[in-house]
Amino acid sequence: MGQVYQVVKQLCNKKTNRSMPIKDKQNNTLSSEKEQKERWKEHFQEVLNRKEPENTVSIDITETPLELDI
Repeated sequence: MGQVYQVVKQLCNKKTNRSMPIKDKQNNTLSSEKEQKERWKEHFQEVLNRKEPENTVSIDITETPLELDI
């Protein structure tokens, strides 16, 4: 099956671009794969390693079922 895919790809001569340029925090385009990987790393470190919020919201759980008129 892999050979069939390769032959079809060669016959169609369709080029695929696996990575698209992304921008850094200063809105500069990062074209090299290494720069893009570093930016993704930086992005996810910021998003996933945040401090816990100082103010948390407390939501009381109600035992009474809600009546819905559907």
